[in-house]
Formats: sequence, structure tokens, C-alpha cells
Amino acid sequence: LPEELAEAELFGHARGAFTGAGEARSGLFVAASGGTLLLDEVGDLSPQVQAKILRVLQEGMVRPVGLEREIPVDVRVVAATWRDLEQMKCDGEFREDLYDRLAWCVLELPPLKDRGRDVLLLAKDYLDRSHDLQRMRKGLARDAEQILLSHTWPGNVREMQRVLFQSVVEGKGRRVSAVNLVNAMDSGESEGGVEVGASALLSSDDLVEVLRESGEIGMAALEHASGASRSHIKRLLVDLVKHRVVVR
Repeated sequence: LPEELAEAELFGHARGAFTGAGEARSGLFVAASGGTLLLDEVGDLSPQVQAKILRVLQEGMVRPVGLEREIPVDVRVVAATWRDLEQMKCDGEFREDLYDRLAWCVLELPPLKDRGRDVLLLAKDYLDRSHDLQRMRKGLARDAEQILLSHTWPGNVREMQRVLFQSVVEGKGRRVSAVNLVNAMDSGESEGGVEVGASALLSSDDLVEVLRESGEIGMAALEHASGASRSHIKRLLVDLVKHRVVVR
């Protein structure tokens, strides 16, 4: 949000405080008083809004935009961000005093690629609970698990949800298969799934040989070692797993 709107949204505003403020509004800090307020993407807030949030946390008082009086609040704040706030603090991009106020208890969630078999639990949970997919009710085929585990998920959970949604909508049968997943991943990586160069030259036998020589190897290293694209490697892996040449 623009700085002016962010202030009004968080701290409230008086009627006529700015253009479009037809009615007074209490703001999120006042609305959450006695409970919890989640500040999502707190690393994107402007220095001015950071300063005002710090004041609320220190004094427990909110001054709505356009008002002289202050309103007492008692709220627990949970802040979330994809940014490295500690590094931003060192670089002067995030207030050190606000960081110290927020970082009393820090929980770091690792990216999906570092969470091992959690990706399978999250995928199954999404298939079971997604409102958009409720009427389709598809499960996860066994050959799809290796694809989910081997992908690095640069887009994290949102990418996984997109791939699963596309796999359910475009796939056939009652389960999401490895082929469904690979096709959905391809659509996000290349136009029309067309592959050229070294990708087209890598065969299943070549891939098996690379795996034998390399042992346990990540997808990025496998791309480098084989010279093939990730989507092409995944297609070969689907076929190899299906024919039990490669096992999980």
C-alpha cells in the first residue's frame, strides 16, 4: 500500500482526513486490541510507517490520521516477511529499534526444497482442503511423489499449489500422476514445452549413467552434470521410476 493508505489502514483516520475518507475508521491496531495483529511483509514498510509502528509498540497508543487525540491499544504483534530483516537492519534499510521490538521470538521457516518429505504432506493437504478443488477430489499417485521430492520449488508453496491445481484440472483419472506434474511444471518453465539443444540429446540410458556415477545428487547438480534441462530430466525420471529402473 502507498504510505498514506498504509497509515490509515493500520492506525485509522478521521472523517475527511484525506481525499476519499468519507467516514471515520478505527484502523487495524484498534480493531485487534485485546488480540493479535499479523503484519505481513513487514520488510516492505516505509521508514515513516516503521517509526509509527515502533511508537505504538513502545507506548501502547495509536493516533489516527487527522486526529489529535490518542487511543490506547493492547495488541500482540506477529510480523512476517520473506526478507532478511537482520541484514536490512545492518544495511540501514530497517529500523534497528523496531527490529529489536519485533524479534523477541524469531521463527524461520525453511524453503520448500529444504523441508524433505514435508512437501508430500503439504501437497496432500492442499488436494484435500483446497476450496477450488473440492468437487474434483483427487489423490496423489505414488509415482508423483518422486517428482514432488526432486523439484527445487523456486516459487515455494505458491508454485506447488499452482502445479497441483493445473495437474488436477488438466489431468485425467482420480489421482495426480507424475506425468501430470511434469506437464504442469513444463508449462511454467518454457513456452509449449519445447526443448532444444543438449536436452533433446540426453537419453534415459545417459541419465542412468549420470546417476550411477554421481550417486546422491540434487536436481541442480544433475542439470549441470547432464547438460539437460530440468523439465527434460523430470520426464526421463518419470519413465525410469515407472519401469523401476530408478527407485525412490
